[in-house]
Amino acid sequence: MKNSWATTIAAAAFGAAMLAAPAASAESVLRHVPQADLKILDPVTNTAFITMQYSFMVYDQLFSVDENYDPKPQMVESYTVSDDKKTYRFTLRPGLKFHDGSPVRAADAVASIKRWTLKDPAGGMMPALGLKLDVVDDRTFTLSLNQPFGQVLGSMAKPSWALFVMPEKEVANRAVSDALTSANGSGPFRLVRSEWVPGAKVVFEKNPDYVPRSEPANFFSGGKVVKVDRVEWDIMPDVNTAVSALMANEVDSIENIPIEQVPALKKDKNITVAIFNKSAAQGFLRPNHLYPPFNTEKGREALVHMVNQEDYMRAAIGDPEYWKVCWAWLMCGSPTGTEAGAEGLNKPDPNSRSGC
Repeated sequence: MKNSWATTIAAAAFGAAMLAAPAASAESVLRHVPQADLKILDPVTNTAFITMQYSFMVYDQLFSVDENYDPKPQMVESYTVSDDKKTYRFTLRPGLKFHDGSPVRAADAVASIKRWTLKDPAGGMMPALGLKLDVVDDRTFTLSLNQPFGQVLGSMAKPSWALFVMPEKEVANRAVSDALTSANGSGPFRLVRSEWVPGAKVVFEKNPDYVPRSEPANFFSGGKVVKVDRVEWDIMPDVNTAVSALMANEVDSIENIPIEQVPALKKDKNITVAIFNKSAAQGFLRPNHLYPPFNTEKGREALVHMVNQEDYMRAAIGDPEYWKVCWAWLMCGSPTGTEAGAEGLNKPDPNSRSGC
């Protein structure tokens, strides 16, 4: 039986820091407390959320999703698809550079795709369909399959286990188990290695060579316009320490805060509490199939009719502003979310005999 529920990640931002504009010569710095320490720099080897966040700072994608989860060109300037839907031709935007100053080439994109398909479940379907990648020139490459695969662009654009473009010289023939450590991306920020203190601080600086797309930012797609000179991640495993730092104006934002801390933060006029993860999170109640009565289908079916999601959510989260019941298999409110077929499950009925 699956009990699906939605929660939100509550983030607090210090508003007072934005009230006074810094002097023209001053360096603007955003001080942030992330939800974990950064340990691995390779988003192919490791898909931890903190590694993904770091990667979106220093790398860029060929395609990104907009608010409707539709893939949009990001590093790609233009592309075409053959009539039989088997061959794609991509041309990169001009002027793309890695942080070491070298140009981003089609060969870099090809090498990155090849390594990514070794690990990503969606991308990994393409080699089984006869994936062939060819470099046409420095900015153009083709992707061919033996049969159509409708998720070519969607796979490249998705933000989870994302396809980031890395230098060919660093990833070509590199085993997935061999984690990349160079941080040589082409994204809007550069990792400042000289100031990185594992377990304490991660520092990023604005990439002066980054040229954003001209379209307005839309979810992960569009122009990524950098508005600060530096971003400093202060690693604070103890959330009470992080909240105290926020209230003392020692940091500007906290990514994750416990629900029980929200009421106190809302009372501070200088702090804004916002929900950034609009798609929320989904939980599951999975009984141990090895022990009675859940080692039988009838026992598990009986549990389905006993569960009241609202009771669980009030106990786990409390404030209804931060949760909702959901009987969709793939996230309520998402493009794939539907509760069709769950009509007989969304109302608890302990007297039901269907599971007996």
